[in-house]
Amino acid sequence: MAQVNVEFDEATIRGIDRLASKLSIKRTDLFRRLATEAIAADAEGRELFVPALKDVTPDQVAHLIREVDAMTGELERVTRQNAKLETDLRKALAAYERDAAKAQERGLREAEDALDRKVEPLRAELAQHRAETARLVEEHPRLRQLEQGQVRVVQAVRMQQLPVQFHFGHHKLPLWFPLATIAILAMFGVGLILTVSAVLPDRWMAVPVADRMLGGRGFCELVDRRMGEGSCARWIDAAAAADKSAARKRRER
Repeated sequence: MAQVNVEFDEATIRGIDRLASKLSIKRTDLFRRLATEAIAADAEGRELFVPALKDVTPDQVAHLIREVDAMTGELERVTRQNAKLETDLRKALAAYERDAAKAQERGLREAEDALDRKVEPLRAELAQHRAETARLVEEHPRLRQLEQGQVRVVQAVRMQQLPVQFHFGHHKLPLWFPLATIAILAMFGVGLILTVSAVLPDRWMAVPVADRMLGGRGFCELVDRRMGEGSCARWIDAAAAADKSAARKRRER
């Protein structure tokens, strides 16, 4: 087999390798394909890589026309069939909606009828009770008069009810009088204690009363109010420290 050596520049070689890689063939196969295409194009009298047009006979044209006519007719038939199917579907949907509406309306009527059948005895019983009540009222008008009389008696009793009073000998005293007397006596007693405490020496009256009233935490609260917050605690700590110091001195002696 003959061999042909051809020299190319680097750019052309890179383009050939890129084209061969794209076609998934070797460089030599690409050259063979190019040479074969050039020889065939020269023999057929055409340009390179331009496909040759085949001659179409009248019989082939007529056959193609008949096939196109057949496909057109089939397409029209399918289109008419689809239109008919769409019309049928629309009619079926409208019939279904009418049937559903009728069924819903029929169901509502049946539910209302069933409810009326259950409620009708209750209505009749209620009407009977009302008629019986009206008959009793008409036959016994004294019942209404008695009821009205009872209401008037209760109102009269409430109006005639006397307020709470206290008897002091032959005198009637209202409720507020003893309460006011007790309050005045209490205020007088407190004032008397304060006055006597201010007049007498503190150790006779004020100290015992204050000790009785402010025993426990109350005394410290009073000291803090007079001397400042925390004064009582500081005083207690100082007193405790003084007691400890005195006890320690006694032990040392």
